[in-house]
Amino acid sequence: MGLAEWLLMAAGYSPTKIAEAVDFGENDYLSGQSFTGAHLEFDVYYVSGTMPFGLPQSPKNTWTHIDLTGSYTVANIGQNFIGRMANLKLDSVVDMPMHDPSTCHVNNGSGDNFVQNGVIGRSQRGPNQWNCVASAFNGTSQYLNRSGYINVFSKVWTIRANMESSNDHQGYFHFTNSSSTVLDTFRISIDPNNIRVLCFNAANAQVLNSVTPFPQVIGRSISVEIRIDMTDVNRFNIRVNNTDVSPVHTVYIDDVIAMDSPTFRLMRNTSTSFFGGNTGEVAVDNTYMADAFWDADQNRPKPVLQVIEETGHTPLIAMPIRADDPTRDYGTS
Repeated sequence: MGLAEWLLMAAGYSPTKIAEAVDFGENDYLSGQSFTGAHLEFDVYYVSGTMPFGLPQSPKNTWTHIDLTGSYTVANIGQNFIGRMANLKLDSVVDMPMHDPSTCHVNNGSGDNFVQNGVIGRSQRGPNQWNCVASAFNGTSQYLNRSGYINVFSKVWTIRANMESSNDHQGYFHFTNSSSTVLDTFRISIDPNNIRVLCFNAANAQVLNSVTPFPQVIGRSISVEIRIDMTDVNRFNIRVNNTDVSPVHTVYIDDVIAMDSPTFRLMRNTSTSFFGGNTGEVAVDNTYMADAFWDADQNRPKPVLQVIEETGHTPLIAMPIRADDPTRDYGTS
């Protein structure tokens, strides 16, 4: 055990393992009550944001059991905190197992129940308990849209998504300037026969145009990983279900790819074509994330939250696209 762990244990923080817990995103918290007591105890898995109850940050991306004596106030549980919590106790007034999202607000202590805000999720709890999620898109009108500049310029990129098509339309990832088809800055299109990658630099000049023949089968789930290094064409890599497929480049220029457009569309192109089917576990990042998204032992794709936990790295965009919370982005952008 290192010095840091000794110091944390002396302060009432100690390593632990938890079987059941709930997930808090940046807009998820429990409110409506405020209790003060002398003995505070709970289990926490800190990812980012503010630690609960004004406490010092616990180690990132690992379970920690906190057991403190002093004067502590339990209110707005999980506000501005991203991570997981369970087994919250404060003297006899707060006793909250927090093992299930539907009952995580319930206080079995002498105090009243809290009120849920946001969409609190069930924690993923182990290497064999992670499961990918997705949402269904109807192919005629449904898509995800984000406004607001990201402004990232890089020669290295990773894009990943899981999808299952129910029509012949393409799966789209478009960073666009308004509705223009000319000023796309970053476009990934997965159609019935090809995976197309088209990228532009800051001057809107095309620097990458790649077509990878891949016949997509309607109703078949695929996990697509695209890795780009503009300094080395040999490091351009596309994998489908962890198997490399061979690209054909018509343009490949050593220059930055500019993600500087004000609109990001997922599952719709710049006109009126929509993807129909299931899509989930989308990640976009300006690093070369090799071998991060596939579980070789289980022979299946990893959820983006599992990748964040295991690598300690958070992509620019990290969207499970869970059906009850499809717009949630855990990324740094």
